[in-house]
Amino acid sequence: MRNNGGKSRRPTSLAEAFDLDEANALKAHRRPRKQMEELMGTNRSTYARWVSDCEMPAGRLLQFAVLCGSAHVIEYLAIACGKLVVSIPTGKKAKASDLGEMQANFGKAVMLLEQFYRGQSDLSETLGVLNEVLSQVAYHRENVIKTGQPELELFEE
Repeated sequence: MRNNGGKSRRPTSLAEAFDLDEANALKAHRRPRKQMEELMGTNRSTYARWVSDCEMPAGRLLQFAVLCGSAHVIEYLAIACGKLVVSIPTGKKAKASDLGEMQANFGKAVMLLEQFYRGQSDLSETLGVLNEVLSQVAYHRENVIKTGQPELELFEE
């Protein structure tokens, strides 16, 4: 489900998170509830109870998220526990312009935060820039982690 800005909605309840994930499974992957039941290896009543009562076993949540193609339930639970959730982009060799863009966004984020705390900056704009900076940092963090892995050739010319 998408809001007017085209960005994924943040669920306000666990039930809504399950609904959003199931809606994404149907829309993006053409997986109706019956197919989800089969892929999760359970019967209709068990799956329906898990979703309607919001009591899916923790060991099944990742499987559910992968099959749905979205992780609203997992993200909702993490956020409810006070954790920050940032989607990590796939890594590729960074260019100097990428680092310059990240540095520019850091500056913009600090400026907007200062304006926000004085009541002169929009909440959504401030959050958007902060999320962009966090995403860029997460991207570079993953690149650093993967330098020893053969699928990511960061430092070859």
